[in-house]
Amino acid sequence: KAFFSTTMRNSGYPVATCISDSGHLVGISYLYVDNGNFKTNVAFYNFGEVGKNETDNLVSGYTYANAIVPQMEFVSPSKAVAIADNRLMFYSGNEKPISDGEVMLQENVISSFYGNGYVGLVHNNVDGEARYRVDIYDESGRKKDSVVFDSEYDEMFFDDGRIIIYNAERCLIHKIGGVEKFNGEFNTPILAMAPTNVADRFILISADGIRTVELK
Repeated sequence: KAFFSTTMRNSGYPVATCISDSGHLVGISYLYVDNGNFKTNVAFYNFGEVGKNETDNLVSGYTYANAIVPQMEFVSPSKAVAIADNRLMFYSGNEKPISDGEVMLQENVISSFYGNGYVGLVHNNVDGEARYRVDIYDESGRKKDSVVFDSEYDEMFFDDGRIIIYNAERCLIHKIGGVEKFNGEFNTPILAMAPTNVADRFILISADGIRTVELK
């Protein structure tokens, strides 16, 4: 087992954590307040062979003034993302993650989604009639698409180069960087939706049971 020790006085208050699929990389964001000023320290710890000789297994760290980082996630074995109240930060490396760029955000983030090497940030859509907009970035911070939609949503997920947005009654499937593939209603209200190993085939879970559907 590996252990490390931090204190609020020295490191700040831990706000968000993430763990790599390998289990040996841990990312933590610490909020530090001093005399009315605040900053966030983003730290990466390595509990594998590479981190053994580092103090407290700390292998890299970054400081962001006037930023709060409530979310962190590994989107692939060697890529991590952190979401602040004013920016989106990317990191790369499966041993000692380094800063891989950032995107400054001008709008509040309502929610975020990760998967298949993508990050989706949902905003209120201030332009046009649609209620929401999800901006989609790849794991290197490049913006790949923006999708607007009007329905309330329960979940979103990425699958096979697509984003799927759904609630109990409706589903929207959009090809990232392409066109809308499906936008329609379910015959029966659903509780959850999941992809299969066939591109256009999905599992739908409802109060009546589980069924597989194929979208045309």
